[in-house]
Amino acid sequence: MKKIFLIMAMAAAMVACNSGKKCVVEGDITGIEDGVVTLSEPQRGGEVLAETQMENGKFRFVLEDVEPQLCAVNVGEDTVAMIFTENGKVKISGSVAEVVTIEGTLANEAYNAFNADM
Repeated sequence: MKKIFLIMAMAAAMVACNSGKKCVVEGDITGIEDGVVTLSEPQRGGEVLAETQMENGKFRFVLEDVEPQLCAVNVGEDTVAMIFTENGKVKISGSVAEVVTIEGTLANEAYNAFNADM
């Protein structure tokens, strides 16, 4: 029952109206060299939605009028996190040697809870 609720919450968050709002993705990841960070859509062959530079492990994306969807955060060729883009602020933190922490927005919190139950 709990999983059904989480899936329904994720679905509701994904279809919410998001016109004129922003999705901010902020990262602070240790154990990785500075370089280009991309946000891509695995469902569309890895189409890049945004690109920024990581400095001292920190990066930031600001996306306007995003559609809620599952995206990959990549540093070079490596995927460091999978997140849902949606209106609000998403924080990614931790070390690449371990599992990174993703916080913020309803869909990402539901996704975390779903994965914790697996």
